[in-house]
Amino acid sequence: MYRRGKFFCLLRRIATVSLGFAVVLFAGCTPEGERTDGTDKPPVEFLSVSPTLCLTIGEQAEVAVASSYPAEAVLWSSDDEAVATVEDGRITAVGLGEATVTAAAGELRAFCYVTVTGDEPEPEPEPEPEPEPEPDPEPEPEPEPEPDPEPEPEPEPEPEPEPEPEPEPEPGPEPEPEPDPGPDPDTEPGPVTTVTDAGLREKLWAMYTFEEDFTLNGYVCGAVDPFTGKALDVAGSYHAGAAAAPVGRGGSRRAYRSGSAPLSLVPIVESPAADSGISVSFWAYNAETLVGETETGRTPGYSNLIGWGTVSIGWGYLYVGGFPVHPGDSLLGRAAYTDESYAIASAELSAEQLTAATDNPYYVPNAVSGALESEAAGVYERAMAENMAECWRYVTVTLSAEEGIRFYADGQLAYAYSVDLLNMYASFAGATWGELCADAWTALENGEASLFGEPTGIFVDDVIFGSALTETEAERLYADISR
Repeated sequence: MYRRGKFFCLLRRIATVSLGFAVVLFAGCTPEGERTDGTDKPPVEFLSVSPTLCLTIGEQAEVAVASSYPAEAVLWSSDDEAVATVEDGRITAVGLGEATVTAAAGELRAFCYVTVTGDEPEPEPEPEPEPEPEPDPEPEPEPEPEPDPEPEPEPEPEPEPEPEPEPEPEPGPEPEPEPDPGPDPDTEPGPVTTVTDAGLREKLWAMYTFEEDFTLNGYVCGAVDPFTGKALDVAGSYHAGAAAAPVGRGGSRRAYRSGSAPLSLVPIVESPAADSGISVSFWAYNAETLVGETETGRTPGYSNLIGWGTVSIGWGYLYVGGFPVHPGDSLLGRAAYTDESYAIASAELSAEQLTAATDNPYYVPNAVSGALESEAAGVYERAMAENMAECWRYVTVTLSAEEGIRFYADGQLAYAYSVDLLNMYASFAGATWGELCADAWTALENGEASLFGEPTGIFVDDVIFGSALTETEAERLYADISR
């Protein structure tokens, strides 16, 4: 059975007993355990910062901070002061590259990923030495003229021989055909699989294929129509340090390595109404299986898949209002089990128990990431990681004000986070889940949302933006795109 932290167990018990009222207890209270506002309620401690900043050399910016701690209690540090320094939350861009700025208060940590761009003068090349002139060669003596020879009598002309017939040339090897120049982007779809299900036409807006050549200083990333492959008048960008690998599927040449640099992808030029929510669908490939915390201090499940403001959607896990949310708090779907664990669970648990993590030793929390929380991971969690190693799978994430957040793996529901749960966590940041959804749409439109910005050992390809999909639509999309 997967053991949960004391916070989640306590939270679930309190939510069960209280109707419309939730009290959240956290380790790290003030030494006296008292509030300064005169009430008897224990304080809620939180700390969150802007997830990303992009600066030019010499530029400074203040990090937006939401914290229950006073400003002087927050300690700041940069993991690469040759790129960016920080003092009291003010970041100064020093040199090209990327740095992670950490804010620490009590037991809490928050991270801001800084990208510094700008032109640095290239050193002038040293002039090459001029070659020494070679000495002129000595002139050769002119030869003495020879005496004219006496004329010889002209011989009689011989009869010309009849020409022999030329032999026919032997057939040689056939010339190799010229290589196919590839599809014409103006008349043919690109080298990736497009969507053919006409019933999804109104639901899917734009696809990013990552077929462009990456450079050290980032690159404009163009979008195409998911159904025709034709270029759209919209683009995002790779940040400096973006990397790819030749693990493409079929005609796709390359895929994007998550964590090499954040992506800024714009969903579409003329935004349709986002009232029905947003979906992000893509192929994922586990080039390696990560275990435990990454260099950012988070397990891969919590690593950024989509982030904006005080929300970070990870690989099945969440940060909402600066607080972590685990798959054990979600409604479970079929994809939250391996084939073996689902067969056993179906025989022992009721249909209702299959959808809950409480007292359920058969579900796995890594159905989206394929990573392992620790070396002591359970047998089913390890089996899921092995199933995902070095193979492609299809992931869809949907978020809406009415349905909350849902994760699908190969067209099947894995985890569904309810609106009630998300509203509770959003309240810690002084907002509602509906307001955070609206912020997500604005961040995506303006290219301010960060995608795939933290290391997971996963490559992604062919990212499709659309309206929030239903469970049936997510299944149809996977069936169509994997044909």
